[in-house]
Amino acid sequence: MDALFYDIFYEMERQGPGDKTSTLKALGMIPDLPGNTTLLDVGCGTGIQSIHLAEAIEGEIFAVDNYQPFIEKLNKRAEKLGLSGKLSGRQADMFNLPFQEMEFDVIWSEGAVYIMGLEKAMQEWAKFLKDEGCLVVSDFNFLAENPPEEVYNYFAQEVPDAGTVEKTIEFIRKSDFRLINRFTLPTKAWEDFYEEQEKILIRYRNYYQNNKEAIEIIDAMQYEIDLYREYSKSYGYTFYILQKKVVK
Repeated sequence: MDALFYDIFYEMERQGPGDKTSTLKALGMIPDLPGNTTLLDVGCGTGIQSIHLAEAIEGEIFAVDNYQPFIEKLNKRAEKLGLSGKLSGRQADMFNLPFQEMEFDVIWSEGAVYIMGLEKAMQEWAKFLKDEGCLVVSDFNFLAENPPEEVYNYFAQEVPDAGTVEKTIEFIRKSDFRLINRFTLPTKAWEDFYEEQEKILIRYRNYYQNNKEAIEIIDAMQYEIDLYREYSKSYGYTFYILQKKVVK
């Protein structure tokens, strides 16, 4: 039933929590952004944040996702908005990016880096960044030192590398990146995301009411929504703006 999972997210404006204000806030924290920026958006989904970035900067943006229908939707959006000359999407695997070393000024990833794990992504993607290039990600964090057991048990499976902001900062300090800035994604971004998703789930639940496997997937997604509504203060996404160190 992978198709059902993708169908639900295809209908959504975003494939993970986020908002335009936060995207542009993070963009504004990048030091000395070049006038002709080359930016790679990894795990872009249907690319609403890619659109926001393309509207805000001069330069060229490449957006990649492993699901071709997401890429097709992104490219149609870009063409409709007159952005196809500076924004292009293509299907690619974040674990094996098909780009040249030191090709980008910025690598961007909103709500997707957890798939690979931030630490591994930092190690694997650094080679694609120019000297002093920036990696900007929104990544899952526990916001409470001791999250509720129900929360911890769920995300221990969904996001195995999940940790606190403090733990993330600790391994950033030992990495080839320096932390420029960070901030927590606002609660409203999560609320809006889940509100849109829940409306789709209600419709799909009615359509698939006699399909046990489909209902199990819908129930699992609804559980995540309910979990956030009960425990929203204990976890969230943190935007990290990181700059690649120059090795001398």
